[in-house]
Order: sequence, then structure tokens, then C-alpha cells
Amino acid sequence: MTTRYLKSKSDVYAYFYRAYAKSRLGDLKGAIDDYTQAIGTKPSSANSYGNRANVRMLLGDKSGACNDYKTAASLGQVAIRDWIKSTDGNWC
Repeated sequence: MTTRYLKSKSDVYAYFYRAYAKSRLGDLKGAIDDYTQAIGTKPSSANSYGNRANVRMLLGDKSGACNDYKTAASLGQVAIRDWIKSTDGNWC
């Protein structure tokens, strides 16, 4: 039933939480795919960008993570915005 529901691509939360579960289980590439689906479903999902950035960092994709962190900050993620400011952007 969950797979059928996800095939509809209508619920950002289903992709978001499945991505989170995959990342916790070590399926980092699967998590990236689901966070990307969540973003495609709801491009204003700052949490999806922030979490995808975290997973990208774990995979060594610093450039992709940097872009996602900046997008999350621009969409209202205050903690990420403050962190970026505290590092003067030197990390990316």
C-alpha cells in the first residue's frame, strides 16, 4: 500500500519520512532520491533541502550540500542560515 501511495507523488511527507528512514538505515543514495522526490513535490520544503544537504555531506558531495544548505536557508531554515553566517561561507 505504501508503494502505491508513493507512486502518486502527491505527498511530500511520505517521501520525506521514507528518505529519513533510509538515511538512518544507511541507504544514503536512496535517501537522496527520496529527498529529491520530496523537493520535486514541494519545492518550498526547506527541511527536505536541509536533510538532503546532510546526506550529501556524508557522501562527500560538498558542492551539492552547499547548494542545498543555501537553498534551505533562503527558504527559512534559521538554524542553517545562522550556521552559514557563523562560518562566513568558508566551508563551501
